[in-house]
Amino acid sequence: MADKKIFLATTSIEEFWDTSGTLLILGEWCRRYSRKEYLESLDTIALDPPYTDAEVPGIFSYVDDLYERTLPVLSGRLNVVHGVRHSEKYWRILVGTWLLHFIHVVYDRYLHITKALRSYPELTTLCLDKASFQTPGSTIDFMELLKGDLYNLQLFSRIMGQFKGSFPTMKVDRTRYVQVSVQKVLPSRGVSFVKRSLAKFVSSLGARERKVFYHNAYLPRSAEVRLLLRTGFALSPFFYPDVDFTGYAGHEASRQIIKTVSFGESEFEGILFDLISEELPVTFVEGYKDIKETINGLYRHKAVALMSATSWHYNDVFKIWAGSQAEKGSLLVGLQHGGNYGIIRYFLQERHELSIVDRFYSWGWTRDGAGAVVKPLAPTKLMGRRKTRRRRDIPDVLYDLAVWLRCLIQFPLTTGYWQRYFEDVNLFAENLSAKVRCNLRLRPHREDMGWDVRERLRDAFPGNIRIETWDVPFARSLDNCCLFLCGHPMYSTTFIEALHIDKPTILFCDPSLSANTLHPDAEGYFRDLRLAGILFDSPVDAAKEVNRVYENVDGWWADDARRKAVRRFMGRFGKRSENAIDEWTRELKGISSGG
Repeated sequence: MADKKIFLATTSIEEFWDTSGTLLILGEWCRRYSRKEYLESLDTIALDPPYTDAEVPGIFSYVDDLYERTLPVLSGRLNVVHGVRHSEKYWRILVGTWLLHFIHVVYDRYLHITKALRSYPELTTLCLDKASFQTPGSTIDFMELLKGDLYNLQLFSRIMGQFKGSFPTMKVDRTRYVQVSVQKVLPSRGVSFVKRSLAKFVSSLGARERKVFYHNAYLPRSAEVRLLLRTGFALSPFFYPDVDFTGYAGHEASRQIIKTVSFGESEFEGILFDLISEELPVTFVEGYKDIKETINGLYRHKAVALMSATSWHYNDVFKIWAGSQAEKGSLLVGLQHGGNYGIIRYFLQERHELSIVDRFYSWGWTRDGAGAVVKPLAPTKLMGRRKTRRRRDIPDVLYDLAVWLRCLIQFPLTTGYWQRYFEDVNLFAENLSAKVRCNLRLRPHREDMGWDVRERLRDAFPGNIRIETWDVPFARSLDNCCLFLCGHPMYSTTFIEALHIDKPTILFCDPSLSANTLHPDAEGYFRDLRLAGILFDSPVDAAKEVNRVYENVDGWWADDARRKAVRRFMGRFGKRSENAIDEWTRELKGISSGG
């Protein structure tokens, strides 16, 4: 091997490969499923992951602690950069989601690179030229960029540059960073003007000093209108102007203030602020003052409360205003928006939200010592959903599938976890009966994330398999099936939506994987589902149960023990109420009056 060139592939972009020697594959994200035959024709070495699944909980604890040590330092530097004296909580609200993910991401990339360099010190690679680097505009922009190969190559290139001298580089057209995404909306002057006008109008309705502003509250439109009217417009939507981050030039002096921090004792911690200073989104540095002045100019009155399900993570304009309002005494209110809250042990989003809001409305679970006051209330997302009516004329079985980014975005959801997920999909498919397969509908995620999911599914389910798109609303798809299947219940909202309307459901996942580790408070509820024959630890066992019950799904679902397990589970994780509007009206009026 010594006389043969070892070339490290850190990306699936093949123009960054040199296949004249041995290609060292850094991670599974370098292997496109659609190019598997080409890869098999090359001389390759697949580098084993730098950590085992058993080590992942320890890594999660480490990066969580590192975040808590990093945040106060970054907060202090941002105060200096902007000439302000905001509290650490203010900056936790604003930069917390980005910083948490960034630390998880770059630590994962660092571990992969250091293992490659230790294993093959003579290796070479091709990095992205700095002239082609892209600074994220905002938190959501950062998350979108992580879906693509180029930005991950940029991060690998930055980290590689910290170690073994310099590597050859190549420039690319920066427009290739742009991701086709369901999340990304291009700024529009017309839309921005309308939003500014709406902001001024809704702020003038009702009592200005007692308003509860909300954004991304996951309220169905009919429920939203009723709550606005019933609260006398004490509940008010938050509108904000679109922000175009492309117009801001980099401010080197500000970023240098952040960079020149003496921090940490390990090698990784020693380079962390170098990386932070370069990758910190524009919204926190160059664009911060403009956004702050604009939003404070639109909303001049103090809010009694700000409420959201997801904007605590991804809407930097909302977070800037929320941080300022919190320092004036406004109540911050979080709403559960997904099914895994209160369920899994290592869950970054839940931890972060409970650390920044004052009150959190769950779907049924409670938590002592969580930081925020956790209060169960009817899920906003599930308002108005009626229990399903049994239809004997529908033979379809609906199989919901998931996918996430190919490169790790947060522990414990490693690339290895998703590899195992697709292996389980194959095993499940192999063990389904011919009759079930004939009546099966597959519903993959609307974004492929580079996994070539539809190609994988066609290979796993050969023949005329039906693959559904998201043009079909999930509620309609769910209504038009006799049985719902899910192989990722720890990371699913859909199975709770299914149980909420009393749709017969079968679940499966491997409980030994660290990503599937349950919170101690949830273990008993999932044990009940397992004993009731709803949840299985093996895709093979789940498939056999589907085959067994398919001819009499309604009779199987009517079993008393099964009904009891579902009622108990949903009482904790999908609270149903026939009076949800009344309950939320009382709650919102209480908040508005200072309760």
